[in-house]
Amino acid sequence: MSSRAALNEKIRDCSKSQIQSLIEESQSKLASFDSQIAALIEQREQERVSLTALRSVIAPVWAIPVELLVEIFRCAIAVEYAFTIRDYAPTLRLSQVCAHWREVAHATPQLWSGRVDITNHIPSKLSVSAYAEGLRSWLAHSAPLLIPISITPESDRRLSTCDWKDILPILEEVLEISTRWRSFEILNPIALRDLPAAFVQRLPGYAMDNLEELSLDEQSLTPFTLCFGKTPRLRIVSLARNIRVPLSWSRITNLTLSEPPGFILRLLPHCNDLVYANFSVYGELTPAHAGVALQLKHLRTLSLYFYGNEPDTSWPFVSFLDRFNVPGLEHLRLSLQNVLAWSEPRFTSFQSKTPNITQFELQCSEITSTELAAVLSHAPLLRSLRLKDCLRCLDHTFTDSLHYREGITPWVPRLEAFNLSCDPVSENLAVFETSLLDMIASRWWANEAMDTLSSPPAVARWAHLYIGPPRHHYGETFMNEVQKLKDSGLTIHVYNPQP
Repeated sequence: MSSRAALNEKIRDCSKSQIQSLIEESQSKLASFDSQIAALIEQREQERVSLTALRSVIAPVWAIPVELLVEIFRCAIAVEYAFTIRDYAPTLRLSQVCAHWREVAHATPQLWSGRVDITNHIPSKLSVSAYAEGLRSWLAHSAPLLIPISITPESDRRLSTCDWKDILPILEEVLEISTRWRSFEILNPIALRDLPAAFVQRLPGYAMDNLEELSLDEQSLTPFTLCFGKTPRLRIVSLARNIRVPLSWSRITNLTLSEPPGFILRLLPHCNDLVYANFSVYGELTPAHAGVALQLKHLRTLSLYFYGNEPDTSWPFVSFLDRFNVPGLEHLRLSLQNVLAWSEPRFTSFQSKTPNITQFELQCSEITSTELAAVLSHAPLLRSLRLKDCLRCLDHTFTDSLHYREGITPWVPRLEAFNLSCDPVSENLAVFETSLLDMIASRWWANEAMDTLSSPPAVARWAHLYIGPPRHHYGETFMNEVQKLKDSGLTIHVYNPQP
């Protein structure tokens, strides 16, 4: 008999009130069953929690020594990861896994010592005060380590932003640890004048005992002065155009500036310890600065970028270069945008005073192959040559100047690497490609060939060569020969997109 038939048999002689009693009885049973099921589900979940805890107790991760766990954390977190309140910050997520990991993370300042990046974007779910409180906690966990500090705008315009004056409480948290600043940078395109006046005015009152690097990347249309507190360890300085910072220049070893030549020449006599100098030079060198001589005996790298609005044939860049007495110079980088004049005698004179140059880079120059050959003939220690966007020098004269022939004293005998990012100027490109290959082959010996030489060659063997990206498309024969050189062990790359 079906359950439906059994029910009909049961209630055949029942009154309506009796049926209502049966309904209430059934509802009571269902409620009892639901209660028992809920209790069982709760017991099941409790048992699952207990099972997970028991498994966790014997999990291999708990046997990892704290020191090793810290190293695992450091590998999982990018060293330079910037401070952020957002919930995907790796450090915050690691510290929320369990009480043990949180204890380890909070006791490891290295995990919190990444760059602190202050932006004008505050997540919509946070107030400025909450953001400042989170930053204060972050900085406390990183103590006593030094911290890189940067101020930069939010690059994603879809995100909500606020005025810089509204984030003063956040900037004040950074000021409170000024003695722990390792570096401080303000990145383009923030206008320094947009920073809260209260922050700018308080900067000189805070000691920055451990500040090593200062970078102010926002150029100003008019001179703007920004003062800092004591910076006894400051060594690396990068200032955009028209930014003025009173500093103890005699201690600076690494300097980047974008200024007129006169300003640079007036400043450099105070920079006796410079090792690295990178200057973007705007404007002309006036006669008043022509006699300024710079004694920079520690300088090893000099990068000069000359800019002009229109091509200028009257202003020789060597008038500026002449001022430098840098006998220890090893790396020279020149970019001559719209500077057409090249004075071979004066540059040769400069080379005679800088005999230790091992790297030479030339960009956007109108130098001819003959003038370049003269440069190479006075660079006996040169190891690396880089030419980029030099439109008049890549021809047979250039390749011939580097071609090694036994019995003839070679130029640049120590040259082992070049980067040629220029188009050849030869009218007969096939002839140029052949001369380029011959020059490369003249300074290359595979390992087996080196072993058979009765004496070492008079020139260094190539270590690394790069050619491109040109507008010129190198032919199939050229590329086949390059592949043979690769197969013999030479590290050479030719950027040669299909025409």
